[in-house]
Amino acid sequence: MINFAPFYKDIDQRGITHKKLKKRIGKVDYRKNLKILYESFKLFNPNNNFIIQTDNTTELPYTCNRSDLSEFNLMESLIVANLDYVKNHVGKSILVGVDNVVLNSVDTLFDEEFDLGFYCLGEKNDDEKFNLSNGVVLVNSNNSTHDQIVNFFNERHKIYQGYDKKYKSWWGDMLSLNHLVSRKNIIEEFYASGKQKKIYDFDGLKIKIFEVNKDYYKWVDSTGSYKKDDSDVILDFPGDNSVKQHAEIILNKLKEETTSRS
Repeated sequence: MINFAPFYKDIDQRGITHKKLKKRIGKVDYRKNLKILYESFKLFNPNNNFIIQTDNTTELPYTCNRSDLSEFNLMESLIVANLDYVKNHVGKSILVGVDNVVLNSVDTLFDEEFDLGFYCLGEKNDDEKFNLSNGVVLVNSNNSTHDQIVNFFNERHKIYQGYDKKYKSWWGDMLSLNHLVSRKNIIEEFYASGKQKKIYDFDGLKIKIFEVNKDYYKWVDSTGSYKKDDSDVILDFPGDNSVKQHAEIILNKLKEETTSRS
């Protein structure tokens, strides 16, 4: 059994200071994105769990893992919600955002044994916050590794708390993961190996690095295009509505294909 765990909470646009984020929150219907994600997930994963990481006040018609996020901005809310979630769950989990569509069974993501799985971009970026994506984070905990994994996410929160306002309001979720994983030089080694070395040790935890736009997880562009493969599992729709509008179109196609096969 795998838990698919998107993060979502209602946001008061008046409390957002970051201009780009404020503009996006006002125009993107993230609740609609969440519904699309749920429907696509259940098409291919009827026996896996869908659990929302959220706060104590957002009303949702789904199973939720709730945290007190009342004192945190959006970036810190996600980081704390991730931390609280891994504290409360042992086993296989997929931590994601809501602007995704699922194309297949998520079981494939755990074909190999590891404790934590992260996605790196296909090309190394000079801006370090862009190398390791926060779009999909895989957790495979058991009774012997659970405390270590909780400590990992707690350390990430500590790193975030040390940032200035610029990264606390935006990019802090990604940058904190990059900084934490880079303590063991994992990202550098991944690119230095020509992306061939996938498994690394992080203080006794087994970390696997996947590649964005190659290993089961693809990004969709503003034309609705992506690098299609039969093994694709998750589509991400980063950016504004010019990209996110394609999520519903793709979901409807999936529904039609599923109906025609049945």
